[in-house]
Amino acid sequence: MPRAIARASGLRPQAALVRLYGLREIATGLGILKSADAAPWLWARVGGDMLDIATVATGRSRRASSARTSTTQANLATVATVDLYAAYAYRRAPRRPGIDYPDYSDRSGFPRPAEQMRGTGRPGTA
Repeated sequence: MPRAIARASGLRPQAALVRLYGLREIATGLGILKSADAAPWLWARVGGDMLDIATVATGRSRRASSARTSTTQANLATVATVDLYAAYAYRRAPRRPGIDYPDYSDRSGFPRPAEQMRGTGRPGTA
């Protein structure tokens, strides 16, 4: 849906660019979730937000209303603010030695192991 996203944002049709930005978001999200130190990935999100804001500011379609691009800019600024807060908060709260932090890395979110859960679903229910 990159064309629809570009149109809704008030951008010129730039499907390839919107796809690249989507891949950037997926990559930073995976980096945040999989990395031992998420700080660089959180800052990458902030940088990506700045890039998004600049793209909307410079890539406005002639047919787009100023209200549409202003709304898009406001939404992007809100997301950038949240990402900036997350990046700063992550840096300010490092793990301190001597504290027993809970380790949830062995949990799957299921009440029993997957082998025991197989076949327990009721057919016909969604």
